[in-house]
Amino acid sequence: MYEVFSDINVLEKVTDEDIEKSILEGHPLKSEIIMAMGCSHKIKYLPYIYPYLNDERLYIRLRAADSIMWIDGRKGLEKLKEKEQQFDETDYEYELSEKALLNAKILRVEKGVEGVREYFFSEDANEAIQYDLLTYYGEGYPYQAEDIELILELLDGYIEKEMSWIRRLSRGDYSDAVLFTLDSITYASRNKDLFANLDDSLYEQMYHVFKKITEMRINMYTKEAMANMTIYMRKEYAIKVLQLLKGKAKGRAQTAYKRALKFWRLDESSL
Repeated sequence: MYEVFSDINVLEKVTDEDIEKSILEGHPLKSEIIMAMGCSHKIKYLPYIYPYLNDERLYIRLRAADSIMWIDGRKGLEKLKEKEQQFDETDYEYELSEKALLNAKILRVEKGVEGVREYFFSEDANEAIQYDLLTYYGEGYPYQAEDIELILELLDGYIEKEMSWIRRLSRGDYSDAVLFTLDSITYASRNKDLFANLDDSLYEQMYHVFKKITEMRINMYTKEAMANMTIYMRKEYAIKVLQLLKGKAKGRAQTAYKRALKFWRLDESSL
């Protein structure tokens, strides 16, 4: 069972049977089927996804590219490159650049996490690609510990505004970048086995980055995301993050915070 977004951006549940039925019917695949194929990590679905890289609808093209990455970006690399070559350099100037999004995926496949890290912290790189470096992450990505480490390093880079290209971002783009990067960890946290077996050093790194976020004046959603993630953490680190959020969560963030306290059978006064 896969929970993915439909054509109208509503979360829907899709089964393997739904995918197979859609293939047999021969009708154009819906967005939720394409994304569910990606979440399945089944290589046999790649040939059915490739044509949607050229769909007339932008959101379908983007979701097809993501699904290819989630299944096996290396096997789909040539198709991603072919699509990227269809755009000239002027595409980088658009607010949403398909060329930049595709190049972020290609870089990850060809250069790995070290290549992504080096590109992010470069002062001599394409800023559109730098901004989109983590956009391949999502609910279907096969996260590893190295991905968590990379995301935390880049999130800290955004927080500290270490690079001049980050300091040039508009306030809205900067906020979106922090939120999306944090969301990348949120998706990873749902892999319970992965999160349960993270090294203490990664949990400590996560704690210190989260601490910095709680001290920022930024969208309350960041606190909601952190509270939600504590359910999947090892208990000792969940408690440390909940201590950071104590007295700082409002609205939906407070609801998530209280839900986490209940999950761990904690009383706020004990934090």
